[in-house]
Amino acid sequence: MTDTTKGSAPARPVRPIATKGERDALIAGRPKPVVEHHLTPGGQTEVTVKQRIEAARESRITEIQNAFSSAQKNLRQDRAKAMVRGRAKVDFDRSR
Repeated sequence: MTDTTKGSAPARPVRPIATKGERDALIAGRPKPVVEHHLTPGGQTEVTVKQRIEAARESRITEIQNAFSSAQKNLRQDRAKAMVRGRAKVDFDRSR
């Protein structure tokens, strides 16, 4: 699923909205280390597949956490700017 427009190069794929619940589910889905007394049949292919799945999971967790951090930073900056704007308006109204 990609977002494309006429006459332009294909855009990057559209990602679903990140939610705290998704992040928590991905973190909870991390496999717990288990001591096994036998070798898993399947060889290197199975190991490679599991590594790729875990890499994708960790990548998505990092992406979500970065998005949350960025959003929190923007909210704090916007709030501070709004407070300054409001204070300036009050000061201006008083001086009239």
